[in-house]
Amino acid sequence: MGKQIAVLMCAINLDNQRKILEGMIDAAKETDANLFVFTNYVSATEENENVRGAYRIMELPDFKQFDAAILVLNTLHYRPAVDYSIQAIKESGIPAVSIDNEIEGMGYIGISSYEAEYELIEHFITEHNCRDIYYVRGPIRSKEAQKRYQAYCDVLQKYNIPLQEDHVYLGMFNLESGREAAKYFLKNGKTPSCIICANDAMAVGVAEILKNSKYRIPEEVRIAGFDNGETSYLHIPPITTIDKSQYDVGYQSVMDVLAQSIGKAPEKHEMPCKLETRGSCGCDADKTIDVEWLKGKYISDQMTTLRMSDIVRNMTAQFSGLETPQDIIVVLKDYIVQTELESFYLCLCERDKVFCIPESNIGKNIDIQQVNETYTEQIELALAYENGKFESYPTFEKGLVLPKECKERSGGNYFIITPVYFQKCCYGYCITQNTRLPLEHSLYYSWIMNIGVALENVRKLMLLQDAVVRLNSLWSYDLLTNLHNRAGFFYEAKAMIREMKAQNKQIFLLFMDIDGLKPVNDTYGHDAGDDLIREMAWCIKKNLNDGMLAMRYGGDEFVILGSSRSGKKAEMLVNAIRNSIRSSNQEHKYPFRLSASIGVIKYQARDIEDLTVLIEQADIQMYEEKRRKKARIKKKTETSQE
Repeated sequence: MGKQIAVLMCAINLDNQRKILEGMIDAAKETDANLFVFTNYVSATEENENVRGAYRIMELPDFKQFDAAILVLNTLHYRPAVDYSIQAIKESGIPAVSIDNEIEGMGYIGISSYEAEYELIEHFITEHNCRDIYYVRGPIRSKEAQKRYQAYCDVLQKYNIPLQEDHVYLGMFNLESGREAAKYFLKNGKTPSCIICANDAMAVGVAEILKNSKYRIPEEVRIAGFDNGETSYLHIPPITTIDKSQYDVGYQSVMDVLAQSIGKAPEKHEMPCKLETRGSCGCDADKTIDVEWLKGKYISDQMTTLRMSDIVRNMTAQFSGLETPQDIIVVLKDYIVQTELESFYLCLCERDKVFCIPESNIGKNIDIQQVNETYTEQIELALAYENGKFESYPTFEKGLVLPKECKERSGGNYFIITPVYFQKCCYGYCITQNTRLPLEHSLYYSWIMNIGVALENVRKLMLLQDAVVRLNSLWSYDLLTNLHNRAGFFYEAKAMIREMKAQNKQIFLLFMDIDGLKPVNDTYGHDAGDDLIREMAWCIKKNLNDGMLAMRYGGDEFVILGSSRSGKKAEMLVNAIRNSIRSSNQEHKYPFRLSASIGVIKYQARDIEDLTVLIEQADIQMYEEKRRKKARIKKKTETSQE
């Protein structure tokens, strides 16, 4: 089996990232390596909770479990995730390559962004005589965007063209910022002779606004982008751009990191870029699109879109109303088959950490916003679909990502790992193996998001159900001991006695009173007194069997109701409770000793008319025992004094 390579790269369905990943996949197949691609599809403009939830996937891998790592940091738009990933990889000590960003101690593969942008802008000046060149730059934090903007500034300086502030717009490498840039440039009624954008997406946005404003491209305004994405080729007119050799970048990154894994020193490579002149700048207007290829692609995309839209819509409807995580898993099996995934794994965090309230004691507040925000130490492989069959695997440690038997069968595979989350709540992750869908269609991420939303709905439902239980407990349970209070005891006892009468059973009732609660309160404080009451309640609860009912009757008093055919069960229960009291005292957990006086009364169930009468009689028996205890203690004291 070949090397295991972790790849950190977001939005792999976008053209730029997809080409890089395709190069990596081909290199992995050639070298028998396995790629584990940790990705998400979240916009940097989304709410911070969504961004945090999506980028939690970068914290999943234990890099020591991998042979090498590749980072594509320009695709990670959440600074804490970037910092964490760099630090974690460095601490692991494994070979690593960074694409587009130089990092100390790692190999580097970049592109000649500066030279390529310089050539493109110079082309507009020398070939098209453009002087008022408007520029849509990329994000300031992007080093690639900085290089391209610097090329713009340097070309203007070379040709003695003044750099004008209102000719530059700060974009975000997305379609919308291209639209906004065009609106900004046109707002004063000026018509730029050309608008150059730092990537293709912004160039397409610019072109859209120009067309809507009745400007002709390239006759009135020439435009250009950067990336040579699919949209630049299919746009009408096709957009002049820079081919970044993304496929070669991805391919070389795998080869370089594997070379490091056998002892070679990290290297730096800068891949050449190529200017692609097209109709949007006025060049090569006679270049035509391969119509047959375009038709085939359009039909294929439409078929996939229609199929995935139906699946996502049906999933949304069928997931609504489910009550447990297991319900979701059962329903999801059908949709895995429908989606035609070769292999699929649903890995979930420990359920008791996600769907249960920690220490769910009666009386504690419920906060549905208090959620599990990280991957748990153990991961449950809730669903494993391999080669048309559903398989079962045991839980495994989170850093492994998958059980070893799933990922070490062969080399030349690529696994896409996508987070399952809702806002900041972390539920787990999904993995596909050797499946193109995550690379080619954004609806796959809607499919995954459906799972996260369904799990969130189930979590909230389970919390609401827990809230109902707690609310019911408030009127029927004692908050200190978790035993029934008087209201709950008498409510349950009515049905219990009716059943015992029907079965002609004997009833016994124990009345317990803690010895020495007041001295404990006076000596050690009321917190210690509460500990004494709770410990005595534990001694009772530990020995209750089915068909027994216990309550805290008063401050230091307890009542136990049960039934017996032979009449011996009461004595057995008394002995068991006293043994538990002795065991507790032997552990020396508290500065005080436990002791209780117990009164027992027995009745035929058919003769009982008023339960309070039995309690009063048992109370009398208890006080009789307490009186005998005091007499014994007094006699012992007098004897010792003599």
